[in-house]
Amino acid sequence: MKTAKTIWKKFRGLMFRKEPVPMLFVFGKPGKHSFHTFFMRFPIDIVFFDEKKRIVEVHENVRPWRFVMPKADFSYALELPVGGARNIGTKGLII
Repeated sequence: MKTAKTIWKKFRGLMFRKEPVPMLFVFGKPGKHSFHTFFMRFPIDIVFFDEKKRIVEVHENVRPWRFVMPKADFSYALELPVGGARNIGTKGLII
């Protein structure tokens, strides 16, 4: 899993990659941060977590060239290949 902690890594995310890989975004404090899928070649799932690493919102099958504006405050976001959000509860994923 890749981790994005800097502003540049958060901005770039999965842009220009040929295939999706799980990427964890770490934010300093809870808030609402927008996500985009510009220059991506594939759809993704995005899972948002609060500061206690509990799921607060999920966006599945976000296609390229879209904006995602979560309604909930979050501290972490996880970009996954499509279908990955459905497996979080069954795989015991720990971030």
